[in-house]
Amino acid sequence: MAAITSDGDGFVWEVRAVASDSTKVLKQDKNDQLRLFAKFGDQNIGNTKLVVPVDPVGWSFTLSGTLDTFNREVALSLSDTGLLRTWTAIVTLKDSSISWLATSSVETSIRNASLASGSSKQKVSILDEERTQLTIWDTKNAQLEFSLDFTQDDRARDLDWTCTPDSQSILAIGFDHRVLLLAQLRYDYLSAGPSWAPIREVSIQKYV
Repeated sequence: MAAITSDGDGFVWEVRAVASDSTKVLKQDKNDQLRLFAKFGDQNIGNTKLVVPVDPVGWSFTLSGTLDTFNREVALSLSDTGLLRTWTAIVTLKDSSISWLATSSVETSIRNASLASGSSKQKVSILDEERTQLTIWDTKNAQLEFSLDFTQDDRARDLDWTCTPDSQSILAIGFDHRVLLLAQLRYDYLSAGPSWAPIREVSIQKYV
């Protein structure tokens, strides 16, 4: 487990849970351990407004033994001025350390974003400060793919990623009383057609 404070100090804890021999289910045991594994604070990942884990949707590759951009992304960071970065990390057991490497960098110009969510398909969604504008970014190609505006009375509250069996991304946008699902379309670099479209809306307004 990892956490980063508002001052940019990072902490990593090691959790060890013992599995029952008969059921192979993790249960609380006197031998379970939680210990501070490493600290970090001199890396740019902590000098940001938002740092969130990457949603592990559709991961189809394993961790490498070296720190390089081919490793899977595990976190994203967003600065006050809108600099978006994605990160991979490698844990070294021998000296109890963790090292971070930026895998992408995109200047979004979104100041003081309220929320960001990234997927392992290299898509990142961002809500602006007022939670009335959603943008979706392709971090692999460092470009804006989609933008959607909401009203002041219907602000977005949450973002969550998933994907289809053939690795097409789906974004769920949570509001006070409804959830809007956006699906990924074929992106056309030569036209101005939309690359995302709403496919379903689930409302609980009548039950409130």
